[in-house]
Amino acid sequence: MPTASSVTRHFHNPAGRITLDETARHRRRVAMTSDAAPGEAGIDFLLDLPQARLLRHGDGLVLDDGRVIEVVAAPEDLLEVHRQLVERNGITDGLIYLQITRGAADRDFIFPE
Repeated sequence: MPTASSVTRHFHNPAGRITLDETARHRRRVAMTSDAAPGEAGIDFLLDLPQARLLRHGDGLVLDDGRVIEVVAAPEDLLEVHRQLVERNGITDGLIYLQITRGAADRDFIFPE
């Protein structure tokens, strides 16, 4: 079984795609199967990263044979994701800060007058 032990953002023509929800994208070591293309079987592989990490939409899992499996974030209901965050972190009196951006940038809380 091929092993994916690294993640890249730089790749073209992936050998397959794997669609995962937020919980399934936070992994270190697990057997996985890529999404099956019409008329074909998915690619079985072992994800074996040095440490647990959150796989992002668009990441590429590099297999030891050189192929890359593209990570696709499954659509999820935002309210349900918030509920899971509250439950997982035991929040009873607090809030969740949500910032939606079109890319990475420093936060700026200065408002025009």
